[in-house]
Amino acid sequence: MGMLTSTSLPAALKREFEDLKSAGFGGIRPPEQTDWGWCLRLKELILPDGTRTDALVLLPKNYPLSSPIGFYLKENAILGTLDRSHLFEGRAYHGAQVIPGWRWFCGIAEGWRPGRHSLLSYVNVVMTLFNEVENQ
Repeated sequence: MGMLTSTSLPAALKREFEDLKSAGFGGIRPPEQTDWGWCLRLKELILPDGTRTDALVLLPKNYPLSSPIGFYLKENAILGTLDRSHLFEGRAYHGAQVIPGWRWFCGIAEGWRPGRHSLLSYVNVVMTLFNEVENQ
């Protein structure tokens, strides 16, 4: 995944990470710096049907000036009723990375406004998208 030695978190990212933890997204590891930005791992994220899986959120180097660039679920996650129409294995778009062992979810934050939008609002939007019923 291209992980590098972590440096100190930018103040805005540290604050948003703490907000995400306080909001009940419990098992979150501090963001790690990578060669393309920041990676935040959510442990045992609860999906709409109650199953749990790990997830990743990728943030660009200049976050929060630019929006998150990817939301990922573990490759072998039990997805239950999750809408799979925006879930890709081995492919990613909009500048997101293809990460072996992970599926990219196309939850693009269009109209991102730093200071108004945050990591917490992004994760909440993705969770709302997860709750949409898959069209069959």
